[in-house]
Amino acid sequence: MTRIFTVLIALCLAAPALSQARDESPVVEACGASVPVPGAVDDIEPSGVLAVPNLGWAPCADCAADGDDTVVYGADDGAGAVIFASGVAEIAPRDTGALPECRVFDMGITPFVTPHASADADWTLVEAPDRIEARYCPYRGEVGELCLSFVCTPEEQQWELLAAGQVETLNFDEVLEIELDVRVDGALAGYLTLGARAGMEDRYIAVYVRQLDDALLGALRRGQRGTFSVRAGAQAQEFGVALDGSSRALGAVLANCTDLQRLATPDTAPDRFILLNGVSTEAAVAAAREALEDRIAHLLALEGAPDPEVRRAVEAKVPDGWRFIDALVGPSPELGLSNYARYFIAKPPNRDWVVFDPQENPPRIYIDRKRPIGAWPNLLLTTAERDRTIYERWYWDGENYLYRETIPAR
Repeated sequence: MTRIFTVLIALCLAAPALSQARDESPVVEACGASVPVPGAVDDIEPSGVLAVPNLGWAPCADCAADGDDTVVYGADDGAGAVIFASGVAEIAPRDTGALPECRVFDMGITPFVTPHASADADWTLVEAPDRIEARYCPYRGEVGELCLSFVCTPEEQQWELLAAGQVETLNFDEVLEIELDVRVDGALAGYLTLGARAGMEDRYIAVYVRQLDDALLGALRRGQRGTFSVRAGAQAQEFGVALDGSSRALGAVLANCTDLQRLATPDTAPDRFILLNGVSTEAAVAAAREALEDRIAHLLALEGAPDPEVRRAVEAKVPDGWRFIDALVGPSPELGLSNYARYFIAKPPNRDWVVFDPQENPPRIYIDRKRPIGAWPNLLLTTAERDRTIYERWYWDGENYLYRETIPAR
């Protein structure tokens, strides 16, 4: 009994602090007495034991309980009970004055930080034709703001951090890189390194890396509360994070991102596509001649045929060594009514040119820069219909490009 009456001496006598703690056990319910004060619990240091702020006081008609998990203390006219939900803790009353309520104390040691008074109440979902975003802002002040977003755009998935002005002890006026550790329910869920991007004031970007970020997204969707540890150079600050609504908002981004990216067009994602168009160059003509050597030889062998040649060629280069050429060849009666046709020629890295059947009046061709590693880029073929452009998505099936789907006009 003496050991049980030694514990809670610091909370009510100290000013409220940001750093607090919780765990699944032990949990203590104190009834019929003034507020007990957390202190040492077995091997737990006093500085790591504080009350859970969102549980508070609750009416308690009868706090008494039988068994070793109940301790009754105080005088007969002001007796109270401490009921241990689990584990072992030591309790001592501040005085013998009776109170008509109970209070539950979580005596765990998992650290977290209380959300700032200006923080958002929950995660929000922001949707637009070219953007889906799940966002949480742990701080909004008159001279600064901090918000973390998980974003899907037609080009990519990524984490974005809006870090503007003065945010508590952090000043983001001249910061180029920010490190962010994310803890969920006390455990490290993931970390992000975010860099400033030209032309995007106060916004820092960390490209989504699936093998690292799947675990982070899962933790944010399942957790109860989190902590952002923000480091910018020599500056550091922690911010509490509520995870209400995180599963809904993050889940919506993940669920809809595939369609947003699959149905992207040069209208919604201009940086993602390369138009195979432009000025004919000697280098492109020479490359086309090399690729079309057998076909031009066949056309030249036709009896009474004019001398066909590559008349113009436009080349587009895609990252990782991909090359595409749009070549105009003619004249020859085998090339349609106009005696001219355009050949579409592609060259994967470290491979020979691949030539596709000529078209007399082909549409404009866009090359999709976004593709799986090692796969052939998708193509968008365009046709005009009255006052709008119709996009068709084509994919490589191993031998040729085939029609996949028409992208609905927005």
